[in-house]
Amino acid sequence: MNHEITCPKGHRVTVTEAHLGKRVSCPTCGETFNVPAVIPEVQPVAVTPQIETAPRTAAARHSMPGLDAGKLALLAGRAALALGLVLVVLARGCDVVGKRGVERAQARVGLERAVFNDKWDRQVNDVQRKLKAIQDKENRDPDDAKRTSDLREELNKLQKDRDKDRETFEQTTLQDLQIAARDAQAANAMNAYWRAMFFVFASVVFALGLVAVGSVAQGAERWVCLVAIAIIVFSLYIFGIAWTPLPG
Repeated sequence: MNHEITCPKGHRVTVTEAHLGKRVSCPTCGETFNVPAVIPEVQPVAVTPQIETAPRTAAARHSMPGLDAGKLALLAGRAALALGLVLVVLARGCDVVGKRGVERAQARVGLERAVFNDKWDRQVNDVQRKLKAIQDKENRDPDDAKRTSDLREELNKLQKDRDKDRETFEQTTLQDLQIAARDAQAANAMNAYWRAMFFVFASVVFALGLVAVGSVAQGAERWVCLVAIAIIVFSLYIFGIAWTPLPG
């Protein structure tokens, strides 16, 4: 039995029982649509036109709701935006850690030197305080002269021992720390090139994400992306803030 229905654009299409529940195309406009499985009002007609069942092509699948190009671009843009932001933070974080590593190595040199000086200064100052206490006495004992002589000899011995220990300290511990600080500074300078390249790559990914989301999104999300793009462009071409190396 034949049935007469209308396509989405209003053209009359005659279908048979075999077309019920299937996807057909209108012979007039070529629009494809689904034929209802049950047609309430049956109107038999005499003429049965040739109807071709439209296959579900790849283009038709891509045109289905939820898979359009705009939504795919939005999802890809959001993913690039998140990835780029993480990479930018990681690049700057590695740069800061590298500089702090150099500062730590240099600080160890100063710390060990200060510890060495404090150890000997404490002993020298203790002897000097004893000498001063004897010299400041109004009534000196008969043994004060001998105590003063012994303290002076002890002070001279401490100064000689300190000079000898300083020479050993500077040739071993201090020299090793200075070499480590120098190597850390050189390694940081070499790695800074790759961290800068990584930062450029991360910035490009982040910028592409902003452009993709800003061109497809709606509402507040779109404006946030556009403002971020304006800030990046301003900082690049006006002051160059985004590409300024970190201090240190």
